[in-house]
Amino acid sequence: MKKVLLTFDDGPSEHFDKLLSYLIKNNYKSIFFCLGKNLEIPKRRKQVIKAIKKGFLIGNHSYSHPNFNILSFKKAKEEIIKTDKIIEKIYQEAKVKRPIKLFRFPYLRRGLLNYFRIQKLLKKLDYKNIITSWRYDVGCSLSTKDWDKKTTSEFAIKRIQNVKWGDIVGLHDQDHSRKNLLVPICGFLHSKNLI
Repeated sequence: MKKVLLTFDDGPSEHFDKLLSYLIKNNYKSIFFCLGKNLEIPKRRKQVIKAIKKGFLIGNHSYSHPNFNILSFKKAKEEIIKTDKIIEKIYQEAKVKRPIKLFRFPYLRRGLLNYFRIQKLLKKLDYKNIITSWRYDVGCSLSTKDWDKKTTSEFAIKRIQNVKWGDIVGLHDQDHSRKNLLVPICGFLHSKNLI
């Protein structure tokens, strides 16, 4: 069993196939927290089906990546449910039973005043948290800040230098991360025997 969980937000991007190939080649299982709008693009949808068939998990990251701290509960509910239905259909197309429902808030902003209503909704929809049972969304314990195009591999590794067993490392499905940061970050985690 791998000791650190790699997660990738905001995909599937137009370069998702390259990210997926790297992860498959190195046997690094991960969770992809996908945007519903990106899952509606046929080419990317096919790539996600391939990922599912290879044992990767697909999580819900909302439909359009809004800031849930300023979203009405009605809109938050729509964002979650619309993407949930898309992911369910993709698992059916892959002919794989969806093993678990996972949700991550965009920007890790959990809805402020609507937090408890959103948690109740996630519970009702059977979402799980893989670390704790008292909330129904999945955060990350270490962020590489790879979403910033100025982030260097040295800076990203410094942000995760105290990584330990059980940590959830947050990355993004974007070209800058894949080209400049993914190999050094995975190399660092591998050297610590954590992936």
